[in-house]
Amino acid sequence: MNSKQKGDIAEAFVIAKCLEKCWIVLKPFGDNLPYDIVVDRGFGFEKVQIKSSTYHNGSIQVYLLRVRSNTKKEISKKYRKEDFDLLGVYSPETKKVLLVPFSKIEGKIQTNFRVEKPKNNQSSGVVFSESFEIK
Repeated sequence: MNSKQKGDIAEAFVIAKCLEKCWIVLKPFGDNLPYDIVVDRGFGFEKVQIKSSTYHNGSIQVYLLRVRSNTKKEISKKYRKEDFDLLGVYSPETKKVLLVPFSKIEGKIQTNFRVEKPKNNQSSGVVFSESFEIK
C-alpha cells in the first residue's frame, strides 16, 4: 500500500469518528493546503491535518513533516501554528483516532502517543494516547 492510500484511509477514519460525534466536517477542494479537513465541534471552525501512524513498542508514532514534491525534488518542512489547529491521527494497528491540539506537537518532527503502560512504569514526560482519543 502506498502512502497516498494510507493517508486516504486515515482521513476516512478521522472523518467517520468526527461524524459519529455529530461534529460538522468540511472538506476543502484541492490538495495543496496544510490541512485536510475543517471541523466545527460547536465552538467555531478548526483546521485539521490528518496523519496515518505506525505502532512501535507500545506507542503510536507520527511523523510531522509537510512533504511537497515537484518534478525535480521533494521538499520537507515543519508545520507552523498557522497551518492547522488540530492534528488528527489514525492508528491502523490499534484502530484509535486521536485529535491533538497543535500546541502539543509544535516544533516537533516526530511525536509518540503511548498506548501501553511503559515497562518501567514511568509516567513523567510520557504522553498517553488516551488523553487525545476520540471515543
